Amino acid sequence: MGTLTDDMVRLRAEINTLRQGRRTQQHERANGIQALRQEVAGLREGFRIAHGEMAGAGRRTRLDFVMDLNRQVSALLGAVAADLQGARHAWLGSAVTAVGDRGRRQLRADRVESSPAKAGVTAKEALPNAETPRDEPPMERSTLESAGGSKVAAAPSLLDSPPVQAQAEHAAEAQRKSGSKQKRRPRVRSK
Repeated sequence: MGTLTDDMVRLRAEINTLRQGRRTQQHERANGIQALRQEVAGLREGFRIAHGEMAGAGRRTRLDFVMDLNRQVSALLGAVAADLQGARHAWLGSAVTAVGDRGRRQLRADRVESSPAKAGVTAKEALPNAETPRDEPPMERSTLESAGGSKVAAAPSLLDSPPVQAQAEHAAEAQRKSGSKQKRRPRVRSK
């Protein structure tokens, strides 16, 4: 029995040694896993902070770009508006500055009310025919002497065509002749 007892004691000691080694290995593995978790959490936190800073810097850069673009577009729109206003002043002369905004709206309303289309007359009826006598004879074309001494016919003047008031009068006469009397609706202005 002595040999069997010695073998059992030896096997028991080996089993205890192997169990202790396995426990040590499990603790080391758990500690290693915990260390890896902490390291990955630190890396993720660092990435999150770096990404947040990068995104904030990119957002500020884009915002600055858009603000600068808005400033440039506003400046261009202001310049175009100033150019258009200058062109209007040059085209209409001092009438624009004298009447102001309210007067401009009234001038536009007068133009619309005096137009032949507003009176219900077609364009063919509104324009005088060649057979229709005019109130005044057309102006004769003047001749100009050029630098070489030969005579050159000048371009027809704008005064050769009947003025807008004469067209409106002609349209009113055509409407009276046709006998259609339409009631004029009051003009509704929208704000």
